[in-house]
Amino acid sequence: MPEELTEAASLDGATAWQRFRSITLPLLTSAIGTVSILTFIGSMEALALPYAMGGSSGSPAGATDVLSLMFYRTAFESGASNAIGVSSALATMLFVFIFGVALVFTSIIRRRERKLS
Repeated sequence: MPEELTEAASLDGATAWQRFRSITLPLLTSAIGTVSILTFIGSMEALALPYAMGGSSGSPAGATDVLSLMFYRTAFESGASNAIGVSSALATMLFVFIFGVALVFTSIIRRRERKLS
């Protein structure tokens, strides 16, 4: 954060809230957006921790069940002959969903950055 900007705002009589809202937050928008997108992607692809905690069944009572565990159960525990194909289709749909949401968030963030500059 450039100190000159906050110092100039202070000299102009801006309060702490005005400095945060008009200077700090707009400068942090791109970082907040990037972290939000990466966190969303990471949370949708969680497998290791829920699998270690509850196994592939999402125990206890489905409390640790996530989409990745559903793919695993569909592919390896359903006993159907086409289970890997169905699991791959589910994973592909998850990818398309995550990609779409990431594109929408990215376009919103870029639009806000262009508006501020």
